[in-house]
Amino acid sequence: MRTITLLGILLSFPVALAAGEIEWHGTSDDNRIGGRMISSGYLRGKVVMVDCRDYGSKANKDVLPRLQSIWSAYKSKPFILVGSHRGQTADGKIGKLMEKMGLTFPVYRDFGVASVEKGRKVDEELNSFIYVLDETGKVAYFGTDDRAAMGVVGSSLMNMAAPRSVKEWKHFLDWETKNIPGRAYLRLKDFEAQHPAEAKEAYGEVMEKLENRPEIKKLSKLVAAAKLVKDRDPNSAASQKVTKDKIEILIEKYEPLKQCRDPNVVQEAKNALAELKWASATLSK
Repeated sequence: MRTITLLGILLSFPVALAAGEIEWHGTSDDNRIGGRMISSGYLRGKVVMVDCRDYGSKANKDVLPRLQSIWSAYKSKPFILVGSHRGQTADGKIGKLMEKMGLTFPVYRDFGVASVEKGRKVDEELNSFIYVLDETGKVAYFGTDDRAAMGVVGSSLMNMAAPRSVKEWKHFLDWETKNIPGRAYLRLKDFEAQHPAEAKEAYGEVMEKLENRPEIKKLSKLVAAAKLVKDRDPNSAASQKVTKDKIEILIEKYEPLKQCRDPNVVQEAKNALAELKWASATLSK
C-alpha cells in the first residue's frame, strides 16, 4: 500500500503533455457503454477527469453517485468526466446499472491515456484510480481519492476561467493560441483589458494576426455563443429565451467554419457546434 501512496504523491505534481502527444485510447463508439459520444478532438481544451474502475463491482456503490454529482455540477463547464470500465462485467449489464443509478456521464471500456496510466503497473493492487488533466494536458491529479480529484477539477476550472496572475494568464494563452484560436482570441481580449502593457508586449503580434483572420473572429463568436448556451441557468428568465429554434439558427450560421483549411479552427468549431447540438437535443422546442 505504501507504493500506491508514493505513486499518488509523485503523479500529483503537474506533468506536461504536449497537445499532439496526448493519445487517447478506447474512444471508438464500439467501446461506448453509456452517455454521450466523445472523441479525442472533443476532449481538447477541456479539464478531463478519467475514472478507472470495475463499474460492476458492488464495492463502488458509494463512489458512483459522487461521480454523478460532480458531473451534474460541472457538465456545463469546459469539463468532461469519462468512466473507464476495467472489469469483467458485460457492457450491457453496466449500461443497465448506469440507467438504474441515474449515471449520465459517458462510460467507455478501457478508455484513457496510456502514457499517464503506465505508472499504475508499479502496484498491481491499484485496480481503481482516477486522474485529472487540465486544459493544457497537464496531469493535475492521479490517485485513488475521488473527493480529492473532484477538488482538483474545481480548482482547475476556476484557474482556467479566472487566472490569478499574469503568469497564469500566459500559461493558458500560450497553449490556446496554438491549439484553440477561438477561445484564445476571447482570452486575449480579456487579458488586454486587464493587463494592457503585458498584453501588448507579449501578444501584440499574435493579436494582430488573429484580428486579420475573419474566420478566427467568427469562430470566437461561435465559442462565446456555445458557452452562453451551455452555461445557461434553466431557472433564469434569460434562459427561457434560449429556444431550440434559436440554437438551430446558430448551428446553421456557423456550420461553414467546418470547411476552413485550418485544422485547429475546424476542430474547435466542431466542438462548439457539438455543444450547441447537445443543448438543442435537451430542449423540447
